[in-house]
Formats: sequence, C-alpha cells, structure tokens
Amino acid sequence: LKSTKFNKYVMMDHSNMRNIGHMRGWESFRVVETEDGRVAFHNSNHNRFIRLGNEALDTSGKKDLKALPSGWTWERFEVVQAVPGLAVGSVVALHCNGRFLQMAADLKLLGFQSSIAKLADDSDSLRFQVVDAGMGQLAFYNTKLQSFVEMTEKGMVHTGKLSIKSISDEAKFTVVDMGSGKIALHN
Repeated sequence: LKSTKFNKYVMMDHSNMRNIGHMRGWESFRVVETEDGRVAFHNSNHNRFIRLGNEALDTSGKKDLKALPSGWTWERFEVVQAVPGLAVGSVVALHCNGRFLQMAADLKLLGFQSSIAKLADDSDSLRFQVVDAGMGQLAFYNTKLQSFVEMTEKGMVHTGKLSIKSISDEAKFTVVDMGSGKIALHN
C-alpha cells in the first residue's frame, strides 16, 4: 500500500502502523478476499491484519491469514475506484484539447479531431483496454492493433503487435487526478 502523494508505504511495526519510504517485509501485505466481497490486508511477518477503527489505522490481534473472524469488521476494506472510468478491464477513449488519442498502423499516436460527445461506435483505433501494469500503475492496450501506448525517449509511440501480458516500463502510467473529472498520465 503506497501513497503516491507522499511517496511512502504503509508499514506494520509489530502492533503499530506507520509510513516509510522503502519496501521490505513489514510493508508487504497479502490481500484476503472476504465472504462479503471486501478485502483484508494481512502481514505474515507479524501475523496480523490492518484495521481501521474509529480514528486511526492500527493492527488486529495475532491471527492467521485464513482465520479472519466473521465478526471483525474493522479489518474489512471496500475497494473504491478512485478515478472513475479507469477500472482494469474497461475500454476507454482518451480525449484532450478537442481530439481523441488515436493509434495509427505505422506505430504513431495521433490526435483525431472530434468532440468528446462524437465517439463513433466503429472507432477501434481510438479505444484502449485498461490493463493492470502492477504497483498501482495502468497500461492502455488497443485490442485491434494488439499494441500498447508507450512513452519513450523519442516521444509517444505504440509498441506494435504484442501480447496483452507484455507490458514494458515505457507503457506503465501512474494516473494523476487533476480534479474536475480530468486526469494526467505520468511515466
């Protein structure tokens, strides 16, 4: 669990919670899916769950990974899509300055001039599947051309034909909430 704003990880220090700027065993948590559709975070080094009570983040008593009691509610978290519309697996079009991002066959990324309300149903080159790129980052994959959007030293390009599982570092983006329903992509 990492705060992109503060560039710190959540750390379990025995029975206390705090933040730190590096990633080691005390910052590693297993995600446990609960029977009510929520998730719990378990640290195997301390054999405890993270919990959020009335005021502060702290830890549960010692409890095995697969032994989360049904009555423990402070350890159950609901995952909320913080940036609407960018759920992993969804298909999106990216619009900026009166243009949609378009993937051309020659590895170029172009701006297709159109109002945001006029996205045609048959505009496959303007549509991107949102892919989980790991560590809180996303990648954007065009299923028609089987290619990722990439930011390289030479500028913005697309990869050419690749498997959806072949994500390069240049194709991984951190989504930055800019407010008013707008985002920026940082690589």
